[in-house]
Amino acid sequence: MPLRLPCVPRNISPGLLLRPYWPGGVFPAPDVTTFLVCGQAVTWVEAGVDTRSDYVVCASAAAHRLGLTLPFARQAAYSGAGGVQAGTLSFPPDGQVGLFVTDFTEYCFLPSQPIGFHAPSSNAHQQRSVLGMTGFLQHFEFLLAMTAATPYFERRPGPNFPGQTGPLPKGGLLIDFVRALYSSP
Repeated sequence: MPLRLPCVPRNISPGLLLRPYWPGGVFPAPDVTTFLVCGQAVTWVEAGVDTRSDYVVCASAAAHRLGLTLPFARQAAYSGAGGVQAGTLSFPPDGQVGLFVTDFTEYCFLPSQPIGFHAPSSNAHQQRSVLGMTGFLQHFEFLLAMTAATPYFERRPGPNFPGQTGPLPKGGLLIDFVRALYSSP
């Protein structure tokens, strides 16, 4: 079964060029609450699905909430917004941080993917988290249904999915289930 999630309605500010192209000044964005797990620490970020992002990237505050100290030795440069914004991402060793997504019916857990973190900054509240190609989208068939009455997106794990996936068990706390996935071999 695929994970099926509704697109989040995003308001477009009056006066912006995009506004007249979207009825009511709202466009549906494929965003998902994404859980990060490191040992027994679990936190979440709202992450946009971004096919133009090379990596999975999370805000520096998420690393802090997991008890991680930035920067890590493994780093990569990035640029966005047509090259206007640039910076350096740092990546913990693969497997130190796991990635869990669910629609509360099905789940997918990727225990050992590259997950980058923005550098700590005084503007950390403006950092965006994204689920990009390497470490996430490369493992899924992805459908974006923008013309549906309620726009949604689906992700179906590919045949060589490198993690765990299945129906989300009923009963118990989600955080306990996520911790158990991370600690299982």
